[in-house]
Amino acid sequence: MIWALFLLLGLLQATDCEALTLADLLTRTRVYLKDTSTTRQRFSDSQLTNLLNDAVQDANLRTFAVVTTTRFALISGTTEYSLPTDNIAVLRVTINHVPTPERTFSFFDDRGDDWVVRSTGSVEGYYVRTSSSLVAGVLRESMGFFPRSATGGAHVDYLAQPATLADATDVPFGSDNKRRNPFHHILAYRAAYMGYLTMGDLDTAVTFYKNY
Repeated sequence: MIWALFLLLGLLQATDCEALTLADLLTRTRVYLKDTSTTRQRFSDSQLTNLLNDAVQDANLRTFAVVTTTRFALISGTTEYSLPTDNIAVLRVTINHVPTPERTFSFFDDRGDDWVVRSTGSVEGYYVRTSSSLVAGVLRESMGFFPRSATGGAHVDYLAQPATLADATDVPFGSDNKRRNPFHHILAYRAAYMGYLTMGDLDTAVTFYKNY
């Protein structure tokens, strides 16, 4: 049984340089789960789509599949700026093309002055705030630059939330993210892993998780 399963996985990987859509992944997942009946299915398309979206989220956190950029102008005297709503983690920041280090609140606190309101001097770094911003109208996820006198063009690279798969033609990680095409097929492995877990078949679940 196990050898046949690995043969099936190998055959389905043969064309995995092409992008796979949600419809393709649903088909593969049903094959792996042996749930291909058209009259009586253990899992609905909605349930499998949820499992595939969980797989997309997990793969994105593991591989940084969706990295994007936001740009904005720094305004002297501005304390904090909203981060994009799809931000997971800030990866790199430059101001006028010069890399800027991330600093912790403790680093700034150790300076012994009221660094939050200081408005003179050259840029020493940025911080990310995940609690409520100090600035009205700024989102909970925000970033600030020290000192507040910082000006210039900020360029922020960040790990972003991947788009949710919903329509049959949706492509994981975005249709323009072709470097991830060879990895689309593993999403069905993780969905199958979760499916077998719900059925209590731990041995087969582990097999799919190892392939994932």
